[in-house]
Amino acid sequence: MRVGSVLTGIAAGVAAGAIASAMAAGAMQNPRVRHAVKSSARKAENMAHDVSRSIGNMMS
Repeated sequence: MRVGSVLTGIAAGVAAGAIASAMAAGAMQNPRVRHAVKSSARKAENMAHDVSRSIGNMMS
């Protein structure tokens, strides 16, 4: 297993946890908050992929 895969999995888990927490708090009823949460999760996942790629490139 590559280190990049592990980091991507961790970041995806963090993003999913943030979404679940926001939904549980009832914040997802507001469309603006829902959009902001989804956008933030998407950005976090993209950043995690970028980091994992750069670490993978450094290790190879």
